[in-house]
Amino acid sequence: MSGETEEKFEKWRESWDEIITVQLPEIEEMLFDIEELANKYRFKKARRLAAYADSSLGKIKNHLAEIMKDVEQLVHSEVKNREEIHNVKDLFQETKKKALGTKRHIRNNSHFHRKKN
Repeated sequence: MSGETEEKFEKWRESWDEIITVQLPEIEEMLFDIEELANKYRFKKARRLAAYADSSLGKIKNHLAEIMKDVEQLVHSEVKNREEIHNVKDLFQETKKKALGTKRHIRNNSHFHRKKN
């Protein structure tokens, strides 16, 4: 992996770790609090907390979608780079053959011209 790719991967890993170890447990705790509030007939507060939990889950979902989009772009870029490398290698081989053919042609013609003189 290139340096930039490694940096992105590390950022994605850190984000994932943050989601798994901090954000989701916080939301889980909120769900228990919501249940407790509902059991105590504190529905307004339970609704507000549920809305906040829902918003937090939405943010996580959006962040994960962003990461997936970046990963897909990285994969697409890798495929495109491999195709371009293949094309450049083909062009190099073709150019090399032409150059060697031209060199032989020049060498043969210069030898021919020397014999005439």
